[in-house]
Amino acid sequence: MEIEVANPVRISIRAAPAVIAWHIPHIETGETSAEVNINTSNFHHPDALDEADAPTDACREWIIHAVQAAIQRDGLKRWITWPDLGVTSFPGPNLTPHHRPPQPAAS
Repeated sequence: MEIEVANPVRISIRAAPAVIAWHIPHIETGETSAEVNINTSNFHHPDALDEADAPTDACREWIIHAVQAAIQRDGLKRWITWPDLGVTSFPGPNLTPHHRPPQPAAS
């Protein structure tokens, strides 16, 4: 039985100036590997998910590295939205990851 996470990891892609697409990547435990494409992504990591089925810190770092490599490969802008609703983006020419923590709910 597969457990659904309330806010799964999402990878968003700016495919054209006015076109943004996103997908939910497949993340599972296994030998470290990654495949990041325009509409699908698969990540395997020895310590993939925590008890809440969210990526562990080590797996997050692996996902960030793999998405950064995909941007370098195909030039498409991407960003990652995490289960806690924080966002990692890759601004600038050197694609240094930038993390925006989750925003507090408006009251």
